[in-house]
Amino acid sequence: MKKPLLQRQWVWGIIICIIAIGLYEVKSQFNSKAKEREQEQLAINADKVLKGKVKIPDTYFKTKEEVTELFKAADLKPNFVVSNFDDSASINKHYLKEGECDDVITDQPSVEYYDTDKVGDKYGFYADKGSTIIVGYSDHDFDGTGKKKTSASDSKKNIISTKDEQAEKSSSTSSMKEIIDDITILSDEPTAEQQTTLDELAQQQFDKTYPYKGSKMHTILGVIQPWTQNNGNWYMKVEATIANEANAKRKANVEIHITPTGSTSGTVELISY
Repeated sequence: MKKPLLQRQWVWGIIICIIAIGLYEVKSQFNSKAKEREQEQLAINADKVLKGKVKIPDTYFKTKEEVTELFKAADLKPNFVVSNFDDSASINKHYLKEGECDDVITDQPSVEYYDTDKVGDKYGFYADKGSTIIVGYSDHDFDGTGKKKTSASDSKKNIISTKDEQAEKSSSTSSMKEIIDDITILSDEPTAEQQTTLDELAQQQFDKTYPYKGSKMHTILGVIQPWTQNNGNWYMKVEATIANEANAKRKANVEIHITPTGSTSGTVELISY
């Protein structure tokens, strides 16, 4: 006598496989929907987080002219400084030409990285619209392809020549850094290095003038007028919270005037109201 179908092991094996496949499909669809909702939320967050910011264009091995056009299209300004990145050319087997640019220096105040956890697939390096970004460029040709062969005597000459060039470049780079750091050189807006110096001088004076806990200048979201030159001085206006000895706090606008007295020093005047 034959067993009923439901009492046969192979039948139950098929049923279990069908159920397992069904559960897998349901789980896959659920995960897919969850992923879609997560991406939608990240897109919404990205619009908020990146408001007023632009993604910094790729500058690697592009000419200064190309970088200038890319930055102009992105509403950014390049500040070109001499940089030695021959090693990068060698690693990438690239023939580096005079005037080609290095990757953007990421540890400058105006540059900020946003990862996938915050902005999803819009991750990358960003800056506020209108920011000035330092971009290094090569002041010489360099064969990084590794194809050129030299004799031992030529190699020795090249080593000596390279050392001399590096010493010159080091001196040139040092001089350039002093120039872009010097707050006595006024323009419509400061370089990133000048801004760092101005921010530090302003913060030091603010801490002396308003020493009580809770006092704070809102230099990220509360900037009313970014640093600019005004009648031979640097000027900025920001929102602030000012606390007194009784821990009573008030909102205020603070105008900051800095008269440069040296490359990294100046007389700071604060006016709050």
